[in-house]
Amino acid sequence: MNDKSKMKMVFSSLLGKEYIIIKQFQDQKLGKVYEVYLVKFNDILYVVKKTTQHEILIFTRYFNNHHFNVAYILNQYLDLEGNYWILTNYFNLKDARHRNAKVMKQCANAIAQIHASYLYNTIEEDLDTDRTVRYLLKKQKSLQDYPLLYDAASVAIKRVQTAPVTLCHEDLLPINILCDENQAVIVDFEEAYFLAYFFDPARFVTHYDNDNLFYVSKSSQEAFLHTYFQRIKKECTDLTRKQFYFDINCGRFLEAMIVFVNMDNKENNNSYELYFRDLNHYAKSILQIK
Repeated sequence: MNDKSKMKMVFSSLLGKEYIIIKQFQDQKLGKVYEVYLVKFNDILYVVKKTTQHEILIFTRYFNNHHFNVAYILNQYLDLEGNYWILTNYFNLKDARHRNAKVMKQCANAIAQIHASYLYNTIEEDLDTDRTVRYLLKKQKSLQDYPLLYDAASVAIKRVQTAPVTLCHEDLLPINILCDENQAVIVDFEEAYFLAYFFDPARFVTHYDNDNLFYVSKSSQEAFLHTYFQRIKKECTDLTRKQFYFDINCGRFLEAMIVFVNMDNKENNNSYELYFRDLNHYAKSILQIK
């Protein structure tokens, strides 16, 4: 069976015979083509996406009995090669890159709603703390020539083991939230596990785009974090603002650390300089060095 026949089988199994393929999604800025398709059936637009069994299980276990702001699975299909495909609604929204503070509040509420629902309700089967800590300790070894950064990594990794745990997206980049000033929809839960709550909000506000601009501006970062904190504190009543921002700095440090140590070309690399600068800034905050 050739690729065209395989995809025809996928679409017809999920939708029926009378469908129209509109386009395959891609991101020119990131240089990526996704196995995600926009299709029309009975004059309604849907998304067909290749995924993993784990994402389907996440929806089955944690989402289907709730009204979260996520792209719910309408149908699923296992192809002859063992690949999982899902059908979801289509949302005519842009992602969260370079959006204003009002949009950021929608994004923050969307992820905080999920986090608040699963704080203190950890499912051991999907707990990812031990694997994450092992991975971070491995990355920390690359910081041995930077004592300040190495010490900060030790503190941040320890906090991963002691912070409140919830169901985290684990890839909460701005490209994975579709939004406008009235709503936000989170997509792509293939990496979701239970982990320290701060990983998601920290990841969302940490990274740069290809032009070395924050995906989320400084003012929008603060709007996102303030809104998230106000929502999560309703469930985590002993979480102070000081502790929250300490946790966010731990998460931001760990995010920047992973990017920093994984960079191949560090010479004449502006991104390297930016992440190195940020690492030192977060490290001083974590270690309370002025």
